[in-house]
Amino acid sequence: MRQSAAKGCTNAMLSLSELLVKSGSPADLETAAYYMQKILSSGDTYIKEGGKKLLNSSPALAEKLRAQDKTVYNLKIRFFGQPEQRTENAPLPIRATALGNS
Repeated sequence: MRQSAAKGCTNAMLSLSELLVKSGSPADLETAAYYMQKILSSGDTYIKEGGKKLLNSSPALAEKLRAQDKTVYNLKIRFFGQPEQRTENAPLPIRATALGNS
């Protein structure tokens, strides 16, 4: 069943998620949340309904899935982030406008 789930079979993902939730292990809940994320983003409406029923019956799985959905922001890639520190010997980049090429 794990091989089928790894190949993208949503039926296997749902069945495996149900088994993993019953085990109650934190690592198994992580794996079940991963499979549920794949199921909910699939185009299979029947399996999505089964996944939603599983989420309604398992609050721990629903919480794990919500925790995975939180976005982590990296301050270095923000628009107003702190500029990188330059060393004194590093050459400055030459801009095309500085050379008279507009």
